[in-house]
Amino acid sequence: MPLKVNLRAGERIIINGALISADSSIGLTIHNKVTLMLERQLVRPEEATTPARRIYYAIQNAYVADPEEQPAWLDQANRYIDDYAEATTTPAIRKKVAAIRLHLASNEYYAALRLARELFAHDDKMLSMGGSGPEGQPTAGE
Repeated sequence: MPLKVNLRAGERIIINGALISADSSIGLTIHNKVTLMLERQLVRPEEATTPARRIYYAIQNAYVADPEEQPAWLDQANRYIDDYAEATTTPAIRKKVAAIRLHLASNEYYAALRLARELFAHDDKMLSMGGSGPEGQPTAGE
């Protein structure tokens, strides 16, 4: 089934590692499997300020990376996931973290990204309550 993507003028998208800018509004229909991310889905390095955002950032870079760069990003993502899993005691969050790990192991990066994004609200809530440990990791009591 083809994937339809609509871009407004000035929007950008990464397709198979290539950054593409839309000069005007455009609709794209993609008929084969590609790696793509819309610019609005990206977390920039300076935005990776919480544990979940660091997980997302590492996964997104693994997702769009060249094959030779991908292992380093996956290692980084798994280290962040390990730290997150160790720090959290909330059953629903632990379940999401385990699912992220399974998606990565199955090369399902986009699904892992969706779940990692779901953790953003949890991090924001916990960190605004002052519930952070070393290096901004959520404390076990969340």
